[in-house]
Amino acid sequence: MNKVIIFAAGDIFGGGASIIISFYYLIFLTDVVKLRPTFTGTAVLVSKIWDAVNAPLMGAITDNTRTPRWGRRRP
Repeated sequence: MNKVIIFAAGDIFGGGASIIISFYYLIFLTDVVKLRPTFTGTAVLVSKIWDAVNAPLMGAITDNTRTPRWGRRRP
């Protein structure tokens, strides 16, 4: 169990930073840019759906791409 916690702790800065940036991005869009919260939420929803579709697609492309010099992925 200790190994699991140690491996998970390595991502705390990457995931935590992303959450903090997303939170302040929403505040920026609603308070500074003066967008309506519904429009802001829709924009975030569309970007998350776009990521959900494209991430597996790009994974499939990189998994099936093999170059003679570098193999599946360039080092």
